[in-house]
Amino acid sequence: MNGGECLPLASIIGGVVEQVKTHGLRPEKTFLYLPTVCLACNFPQFPVLSSMAFQSAGLKGLKIGLINSMAPGTVLSQSLSTRIFQSYIIGCIIYKMFNRIKPYEREPGSTETAMKKAKDLISEALRGGTDLRAALGQAAEAFRGIERDESGGRKARIGLIGDLYVKYNEVMNQKIQTLVEELGGELVIPSMTEYPFHFYDADIRLHGGDPRSFRILRAIEQRFEKIAADIIGDQLEPDFEECVRLMEEYKIRHYIAGETSINVGRALYYIAKRSVDAILHINPMFCCPGVVTSSIYRKIQEDFGIPIIDIFYDGTGNPNSLLIPHMHYLQRGT
Repeated sequence: MNGGECLPLASIIGGVVEQVKTHGLRPEKTFLYLPTVCLACNFPQFPVLSSMAFQSAGLKGLKIGLINSMAPGTVLSQSLSTRIFQSYIIGCIIYKMFNRIKPYEREPGSTETAMKKAKDLISEALRGGTDLRAALGQAAEAFRGIERDESGGRKARIGLIGDLYVKYNEVMNQKIQTLVEELGGELVIPSMTEYPFHFYDADIRLHGGDPRSFRILRAIEQRFEKIAADIIGDQLEPDFEECVRLMEEYKIRHYIAGETSINVGRALYYIAKRSVDAILHINPMFCCPGVVTSSIYRKIQEDFGIPIIDIFYDGTGNPNSLLIPHMHYLQRGT
């Protein structure tokens, strides 16, 4: 790696090399699950450079799964593909419950305890092949049992959007989620499912794709969301059709599949629903869609009067300090 690559790719490759060498794995018996999709990003090139890097690192024979994340069932079994999709839904719902309750807990650490229980319940259900909805229901009960103090109203709600890898990886984003809480905010993060739903919508809208898969998967997500709807009410996932409509109303009609469309549509949705008080837009350094999105956000910020904070990570320094003055004024309501 020469330093010019996308930061998430360097992180993924480095992590794989470290794991193989640390655990003494045989490269020819090792499989990297790296689902991809064609979008306006360098993401489709990840498997290519990964293969070159593994060869250079002496890991000859390490297999890379060239799996279309929109149709994993063509490579993986249908049951495994379904289970993976369900795990995305459930994991994001659990984190939404955690982020909704943690800032208001009366007893410090009680939300962390509920989170551990939730992880154990879902892990056991996945390994044992038992009902995931029942396991999520038990997890939701653990969160409902936490005593909260919201007498002072909701804290500043911070919508966290941006690059897929950086948004969900606390190492890459230098624990921005924890910082939001420490600075007195409440974190709002979209589900990972916004990605497949965005691409299904694009296939239907731009190429006349069959809408049945979209409808079936959306129905599955809504059944899981219903279990925790009383906790995450204002964080239920929107239909991406609504996000596209809001972009069109804002006169953004160049609907190119990728993170710019996802994040602009989500920002306009948050603003329309008044579900966040500020937007935190995070990306790896030089991220192509991130740079485009941040330029559009300058106009959105001006038109709607909502703070949008851009942070780009290059693996050095403390870029999260940019958030501190914004949180100060958000808490004061100015």
